[in-house]
Amino acid sequence: MKTTTCALTAAGLACLLMVSGCTQDDVASFKTARAELAEDGSLADDLFQADITFCRRVGTKTGKRIEAGEEFQIRDGDKYDYVNALIDVANIPADVTHQVHLAWIRPDGRELFRRFGTVTFTTNDEGFLQEVVWMDAEDLHDVQIEDAETVLAPALTLSSRLNVRPDKERDPGIYAMRFYWNRELMLEKTFELLAAD
Repeated sequence: MKTTTCALTAAGLACLLMVSGCTQDDVASFKTARAELAEDGSLADDLFQADITFCRRVGTKTGKRIEAGEEFQIRDGDKYDYVNALIDVANIPADVTHQVHLAWIRPDGRELFRRFGTVTFTTNDEGFLQEVVWMDAEDLHDVQIEDAETVLAPALTLSSRLNVRPDKERDPGIYAMRFYWNRELMLEKTFELLAAD
């Protein structure tokens, strides 16, 4: 997906940040439904929902999640450089701008780094216009705007990756991805990073 980097004016940024999207009823409904899963372990198809998947790589042509799991070993080689977190979000309330935060948490419980952005699905004749804007955590005027596209349903996959190359000297242990929707923690999922052989 192509991105465009640009600077946002202070007034534009303030406006963007003030539009915080739906009420937190959506997140509360998701959490309640998750606690009361159907007998087959699935959520209702029309419920606003999200799920996190960890994997080593994502196929550039197929989008396939390669080596998905919850344990990853520190190893040499380009294909082992990262652990990717993919957050699939479905049935997103449309015609509102939503804030998203993707935060990596270290084994000691402290935040390692985060991605911050906004997601908007605007209803149109063909379905929904999807717009995603990422902001630099240290300079919110520095933004990356993904190419807007029309999609059939208000759903998307957000991603972030953690560099686990041996030279990064990451501590083995339990790492987590926390997914915040409009500033409320919606999901947290962990994986274990194993020491090199």
